[in-house]
Amino acid sequence: MKVIILVFAAILLLGCVQTEVPEEKEPQVINITVGEEPEEEIEESEEVPEEEVPEETEEETPEIELLRQKEVKVTTSDQWDIYFTLYYSKEEHDVTAPDTAVILLHQLGSDRSSYDELVPSIHEALPTADVVAVDWRGHGKSTNIGTYQNFRTGDYRAAKKDLEKIKDKLGVLRPSIKKYYIIGASIGSSVALDYAEENDDVAKVIMISPGTAYHDFDITEDAEGYLHELYIAAASDDSYSSNSASQIYSMSPSDNKEFKIYYGTSAHGMALIDATESSDEPLDELIISWLKK
Repeated sequence: MKVIILVFAAILLLGCVQTEVPEEKEPQVINITVGEEPEEEIEESEEVPEEEVPEETEEETPEIELLRQKEVKVTTSDQWDIYFTLYYSKEEHDVTAPDTAVILLHQLGSDRSSYDELVPSIHEALPTADVVAVDWRGHGKSTNIGTYQNFRTGDYRAAKKDLEKIKDKLGVLRPSIKKYYIIGASIGSSVALDYAEENDDVAKVIMISPGTAYHDFDITEDAEGYLHELYIAAASDDSYSSNSASQIYSMSPSDNKEFKIYYGTSAHGMALIDATESSDEPLDELIISWLKK
């Protein structure tokens, strides 16, 4: 009896000291790449924005920079240093023998770069012509004596001397040139017509937003005396210019002249080219077409 009691007590004692084994859980597996932080767990509803990677884009070289060109300086009889860029005629048509020079005169307060968008189009359309973009006196780099802010009427009229010296220089650099076309914007068109009226080798003049007497620089006699081809463009809401354009057209004795008025805009000078870009008859295309005639 004592033996049975001792055995029973031993069994009870062993039961008390036995440790309870916890239920085994499925191990959590985390994929870790050496050198990286483990990714945080993201709830399905959370949207993670994709990192924006800037696209690598190559900047296109402006067309005008692809043209063969040279900057030239001349000094006028009244001591102005005049700078201009000579864009050579297309090589496949023999650059040593252009027959025409297209001279570009900017508006007041601007410089030759205002024609940067138009030069390549002229260059392509007239492959045997040199294109000459000018900083006329008092503008751009042509300011050794002063700037246009101090000009009086006589200074604008004297600007024809810039063209005289440029023509002399072209006679040396490009002696094959026999005729000239001049494009002028605003008062630049006054300088163009004033010079053209006295020089019979100027076969065409284009006047963009002209005035009969900008800064008292009266060109009515020039309009009456210029006999060759004349193209005039102006905006209807640029009232002084549109009225002047109509008068110049009426006074001109030319047998080959055109007048284009753009309605619903007041854009002046070179801004008229940009303003008409989406129209049925963009001014830049009309200019090119007229030069090619």
